[in-house]
Amino acid sequence: MSLISATKHVNELEKLQSGIRLNVVKGVKTADYPCDSFEGIQNTAKKTNFYSRIKNYFSELFITCKRPCIKPKPAKIPHAAGSKPIIESEQTYNYIDCDNARIMKKHNPITLKRAPLPKDKTVLHVSNFDYPCGSIGAATDLNGCIATGKLLQCAGVAVVDKSNNMQALIHCYPWQSVEDFSKLLKHFVPQNNKNAEITIISGAPDNCDMTISAIVDVLKQISPDNKVKFANFSKDVKIFDRAVVLQNGKLTCCPNSELENLVNKVTNPKDEISYIVDKFNS
Repeated sequence: MSLISATKHVNELEKLQSGIRLNVVKGVKTADYPCDSFEGIQNTAKKTNFYSRIKNYFSELFITCKRPCIKPKPAKIPHAAGSKPIIESEQTYNYIDCDNARIMKKHNPITLKRAPLPKDKTVLHVSNFDYPCGSIGAATDLNGCIATGKLLQCAGVAVVDKSNNMQALIHCYPWQSVEDFSKLLKHFVPQNNKNAEITIISGAPDNCDMTISAIVDVLKQISPDNKVKFANFSKDVKIFDRAVVLQNGKLTCCPNSELENLVNKVTNPKDEISYIVDKFNS
């Protein structure tokens, strides 16, 4: 992360200050403050949660700035020969509310906020509609940006591993199998890390429920210690024009038409993606 980018993050601290003024030594660059530089605050400010919020903020900032990104290498993962496509299984009704094409309330889904796509960095576009298609994913450091759209029968999986400065976004395609999902998700989900954040993003049609059910079953096997969250799109993004964006370890959404027309995106770069090699892309 550059000093300019880090300074943008630091500017957000103004929202947290709540009238408390901090006396900072002049001449020290904001991005170079170690976390313990704020130990002296407790001697001059009231013991409120402000101090801990400052410290937590800088702890996360320095993970992004200093910690190397440990991410899976791009891979071509062979299709599990003879395995049955998920879409050919019996229809399930475990997660999708068929009346409104959203995750059921009983699963406590979050709602993704609509946000503009970044213009100052390359957006890694993971596309199921461009070669090699099928189940596909990519990973970057937390300062990167990954997006995918057209989650119809498909579903998305976001993985955020702050301890390793890594984020990943996977587009799961139900014309492949549970065994394929297991291989691809195991490639991206950190093993034995119960602090990794995993979120499933819904598609739209009823049979997306089959995709989500398969993903949940796989995650229970390969990552049993991680709590899985669910996400719906903002209601002001049309059902068949939706894209999900993962940036700075946070999920937002936008119209897929905006993603399609974005000039600073790169789609399925072969040196960045991992995917299932199947009969249609081999």
